[in-house]
Amino acid sequence: MARLTPLGIWAMRELLLEDGVEIPLVPPSDQMTAADLLAAAEDLDEEEFEAETAAWLELRAPAAAASELLAVAADGGPAERLLAVGSVQKLGATAEPAWRDALGRPELRPYAKIALTEIAGGEPGVAVLPGLEPETADIAWMLTDTLAAMSGDTDDLPRQIRDAIPAGQEQQAFDAISLSPHPDAASVLTLIGKHHPDKRIAKAARRSAYRAASRPKPAR
Repeated sequence: MARLTPLGIWAMRELLLEDGVEIPLVPPSDQMTAADLLAAAEDLDEEEFEAETAAWLELRAPAAAASELLAVAADGGPAERLLAVGSVQKLGATAEPAWRDALGRPELRPYAKIALTEIAGGEPGVAVLPGLEPETADIAWMLTDTLAAMSGDTDDLPRQIRDAIPAGQEQQAFDAISLSPHPDAASVLTLIGKHHPDKRIAKAARRSAYRAASRPKPAR
């Protein structure tokens, strides 16, 4: 794989700027907010984002970094939320206070339950602490987040959708998603109805999408 050197990247940016193409610079790690970090993921590959995240976390107190990331996750979209949650999980037990606070946010509660169970040395779904039992609504929220975040990659979408939903449990999953307050519930079910490789399952998803779309829209 060929890569540009930092000097080459700078020269290319200068040429594009001369042609009127706007290319915003990523702020230095010490000046970057959590929102800046997550926004940068759109222009970075996985390895680059991991390196940027590691540098950002190293410059901040773990508890403060976790709180800032989760605050952005709660107000952001599915892709941002999954990136933020993954970054906070890297902090381990030091993020426990932030995860405790996140239990009060519906958008983060499913992830907080898993993280707190893991911090306590348990395995989600096996050794569950009192009050952290996963509910159907939690699973539906995380599944909706996951499917909404992958909706841009259409080439592999049928396989991803099929693999994301346990075989034989598709209708239960669709029912749970259709009842979820997740703002993307209807669009995700529509996505499944359009791309699922099994026509029967796709039809069931479209029926559930109609039910989800008919429900009052939740406040964001």
